[in-house]
Amino acid sequence: MRSRIEPMEKIARTLRSHRGLILNYFRAKKQLSNGVVEGRNNKAKLTMADIQRIVDLLVSGGIRVAGEHVALVVGLFEDKVRVSHTAQIRIEEKLAQLAQQNARDRSGALSVTALRSAIDASGLGFTSEQRAAIHAHGEGGAITVLTGVAGAGKTTLLQPVVAAWRADQRYRPAGRKLIGTALAWRQADDERYPVM
Repeated sequence: MRSRIEPMEKIARTLRSHRGLILNYFRAKKQLSNGVVEGRNNKAKLTMADIQRIVDLLVSGGIRVAGEHVALVVGLFEDKVRVSHTAQIRIEEKLAQLAQQNARDRSGALSVTALRSAIDASGLGFTSEQRAAIHAHGEGGAITVLTGVAGAGKTTLLQPVVAAWRADQRYRPAGRKLIGTALAWRQADDERYPVM
């Protein structure tokens, strides 16, 4: 708590003690009745009007994030209330800017020859669409994204790309050290891929 003003301390204590209810309000606004929200919170004693007053205070007064006073941003997206703050929006904008810059940086792109050799060495039969994805990923910028429906072979088509990157000695004699990401645990836990 950063205030020595008793009414503000009281509001902060109230917010902390009813955090779950307040979050449920954002989840439930215009979708669930007050009774459903109360049922989700079991022992809550606040009314929806109380919650609305708290939300109004937060929206009008903002919050502190890492010592910075920031404004809350509340809006509807896909019929759901979404809440963010200006510091988070700046972080996301910076991330998007860096991703765009890195997508244009092709200094580390693999050659067509290196990718074809890795595809042949894999012994796997790829469709023309999968081969196109392999080349797009390997010949792409410093950041690339691979998406597709379940079962399309996304994880499998990474095998020759990973092999070609690991064999690429332009940056270190032992080949590239790779870090990748995946939303699914199976790929994240698979030691054959550079996914952490």
